[in-house]
Formats: sequence, structure tokens, C-alpha cells
Amino acid sequence: MADKSSTTASPLALEDALLVRQARDGDTGAFGRLVAKYQDRVVNLCWRMCGNVDEAQDLAQEAFLHALRKLDLYRFEASFYTWLFRIAINECLSHRRKHKRVVLSLHDGDGHWMDEPRDQRLSGQESSDAQEPLARLTAREMQDELVAAIER
Repeated sequence: MADKSSTTASPLALEDALLVRQARDGDTGAFGRLVAKYQDRVVNLCWRMCGNVDEAQDLAQEAFLHALRKLDLYRFEASFYTWLFRIAINECLSHRRKHKRVVLSLHDGDGHWMDEPRDQRLSGQESSDAQEPLARLTAREMQDELVAAIER
């Protein structure tokens, strides 16, 4: 009788499982295809968690390296992307704990630290900030919500 997971798995999950098995057997190209497939999504996740593109790319790279080193521990119980997503989140949280000040952005682009009270940050803004007030407000609200969610 066929394995139940193989009869209910999506074509995407089956493709990922095949690539994982090939990578476990030493085919570095197979893991490279997984990286190419999920790189943008992992970088985007890391960027949302740390707020810095360069840091996000570094964290994503660390997540892929971690996944490659631990590929033999992947048990096919969840999709490969779910497993990789969790690794990326853990990399970001670990980075945040190590640096203790990491939020979406360490400063708002005008040299004001994001952990300063808002009235202090706002009092020093120049007239160029008036061009994008809604965008800045939306970004700050999203940052506050994300930080609160991560801390929960």
C-alpha cells in the first residue's frame, strides 16, 4: 500500500521532497534549486523582522546554511518551506537577542533612534519628511505591531 503522505502531497511538496533527497545524497545543485526557489521569500521574511535589507540578506544566507547543515534532520512532516521558514525566524530572533536593540530599523533615516519617544523623533524632522507623512506613519504603525507580535 502506498504511503498516505505521498498520495495527498501537492506537486510542489513532492518536488521539494525530491530536491531534499537529492541534496542529502550530495547533489549541491538540488539544494541550489531550493535556494533559488525560496530565496526571495526568506529574504522578505528576514527583512520584515529586522527592517534592514543588508541584514536580511545576511540572515537569509545564514538560514539557508543552517538548513543545509541540518538537512538530515528534516523529517518531511511539514513542507520544506515551513521547515525553512522556521529556521529563518529562529535566525532572526537569535540575531535580535544578540543585538538586543534590533527592531525594524535602528533609526528613522534622519538620525533619530526609533526607541526615542516619538515626540523627540518628530521634533527634529526636517521639511523633507512632510513629503511622505502617511508612508512614515504607516511604517511606524506596522513596526510597532510587528515588534509587539514578536515580543509576544
